[in-house]
Amino acid sequence: MATVLVLVLTTAIFVVLVFIFYFFFLHFQPGFKKVQKDLAEIKQQTSSIEEQLIPWSGEEMELLSLKQIHQKKGSGILGSGQGVFTSIYDEPMVLYAYKNYIATRPNNVIWAKTAQHEYVYRTKNGRTSIHLNDQLIGDLSQDGQLVAPRTKELLAKVERNSHLDLIPVQVGSKEVASIINPDKAETLNSRAVQLINESMQAQEEVLFLALLVHEMIRRGMNH
Repeated sequence: MATVLVLVLTTAIFVVLVFIFYFFFLHFQPGFKKVQKDLAEIKQQTSSIEEQLIPWSGEEMELLSLKQIHQKKGSGILGSGQGVFTSIYDEPMVLYAYKNYIATRPNNVIWAKTAQHEYVYRTKNGRTSIHLNDQLIGDLSQDGQLVAPRTKELLAKVERNSHLDLIPVQVGSKEVASIINPDKAETLNSRAVQLINESMQAQEEVLFLALLVHEMIRRGMNH
C-alpha cells in the first residue's frame, strides 16, 4: 500500500513539474508565432469595443483625455489588461490591450487601435519596437529615445521623468508637445495633450502619436 501511495505521489509531482516547466517555457521570451497568436486573441476579445471608436485626426488630438473606460487588469503571474482612453466628451478614442510575459526585465506586447490606425509595441531586452499599421517605424529605448531601425538616427524622444507635470515630447530637434502626467493631473478627465506646435508635418505627427499612445498606456497600466 505504501509503495502504491509513493508511486501516486511521485507521478503527481512529476505531472505538476512538467506542467510548470511547460508553462514557463511557453511564456518566457515567447517567439514570434506565440506573440502573433496572443495579438490575434487580443483583437478578437476587443472587437466589439473597437467598433465603437470614433474617427479623429491629428488636429483633434487635444480632445484626448486621461479618462479610461472598459478598463480591466488581470491578476496572477502573467499580467494582462485592456482599456479605452476617451475624449474630454467621453467618446472612445484609443483602445488598447496588453499581455506581459515572464522575464526579469519588462517583456510584453501592447496592441492599440484608433479608428484609423493600429499600433503594436513589443517590449523585450530593454527596447520596444513600434509598428504602425504593420510597418516598423522605430525602436524605443527605456530612456524614451526613438531611433530609426537601420540607421539608428534619433527620430523622437519622450521624457521619462515621472516627477514632471508636463512630459515633453521632442520630434527631430524640436519640442512639439507635452503629455499630461496622470500622476499630476487634477482630474482623470483632463486633456492628455498640450500642443506647442499645432502645425506638425505629417511625419512629425506620426512619430508623436506613436509615442503619445505608448506613453499613455504605459503610465495608465499603473493606474
